[in-house]
Amino acid sequence: MPVVGVGITLAYNPTGLTVPKGGIKLSRASYCGILNGSITNWSNKSISADNGGQIALNLPIKVVVRSDSSGSTFVLSSHLNIACKAAATPGIPSAYVWNRGVGKTVSWPSSFIAATGVPKAIATTKGAIGYVDSATRLANKLPAALLRNKAGNYTAPSTDAITEALLGGTVVKYGTNPNNRLIRIDNLNDPSRPNAYPISTATYFLFYDIYSDATIINGIKTLTTLASEPVAADFVASLGYAPLPASIKTVSTGVVNTCVNTVLGPSPCN
Repeated sequence: MPVVGVGITLAYNPTGLTVPKGGIKLSRASYCGILNGSITNWSNKSISADNGGQIALNLPIKVVVRSDSSGSTFVLSSHLNIACKAAATPGIPSAYVWNRGVGKTVSWPSSFIAATGVPKAIATTKGAIGYVDSATRLANKLPAALLRNKAGNYTAPSTDAITEALLGGTVVKYGTNPNNRLIRIDNLNDPSRPNAYPISTATYFLFYDIYSDATIINGIKTLTTLASEPVAADFVASLGYAPLPASIKTVSTGVVNTCVNTVLGPSPCN
């Protein structure tokens, strides 16, 4: 079941940059070009246009990426595979068009810096930009770019903007059984709501259907109930995550309360 939202942010090292009030803005063409390896300097005219003037006279961009298999890479590449195409971003230069596929690993340009500790690499590398989830970014006190979304608005990876993205998602149940307990949120690769953060996803709780101890079952139900309470929303927001929209929260908790209720017996959900 989905439990909280999270954004994949483009965090950067501000050393040597003239950061505009409110933070650096990156249009879709700009971040597509950066992540495809075609925009290589912070003085690039596309970045300059996004920010009302040059933010660096001459500072090479050092892109930091995950060296290991990562869900963050999958979410980011899924977004780039849609947003960095002419159909989604008319007029995007051909050199910026994403052609590296989708996956937990991606064949990044050889000039990129591959690291397991992406936040540390960003913090210690002048000119660096890299992708980390919104909670990790907050914990490491890294600034993040405001990204232009599908609606044309620059949005920061705030909890409200991530929740807004989830609100435009579609709750889907795996399989054909109408009572199926396996659910996911689809249509998040390029959210269209006006204030949605463009690279958003959800994190999930995974449970078995059948447990041998009623205490475990009650514990799971208590955990999922607590996760849906207002106090939990405030807590996860303080960590950089985003509360689920009420419509998705209702489906998630309903599935758990219906399905995870069996002690050594057949599950009502398949």
